[in-house]
Amino acid sequence: MLATAERTRPDGALGPVKTIWHVPVDPQSCDGDCDAHRILCDDGPGIGIPGGIRDVPRDLTGRSDERWCPPCLAVIENGASRHLPLRRKGLTR
Repeated sequence: MLATAERTRPDGALGPVKTIWHVPVDPQSCDGDCDAHRILCDDGPGIGIPGGIRDVPRDLTGRSDERWCPPCLAVIENGASRHLPLRRKGLTR
């Protein structure tokens, strides 16, 4: 599944980095040097300095520092359109 990463530090600035994977709105427009990627679960500008789009498995078992965004995962599981922001569908993250 094509995804873009949001990097967070849930335990504070000095804590370990956690990765939350999101479904990008327009993955074909990524040239690997993007300043931001729009994501399905947000109508805003998206994720800044995203680090490119990657093929990420649906099952992240064994990757304790990684997880899927729940609304984006719902899109994957339901086969919903990748081109409409989820807020328009009544879903938010």
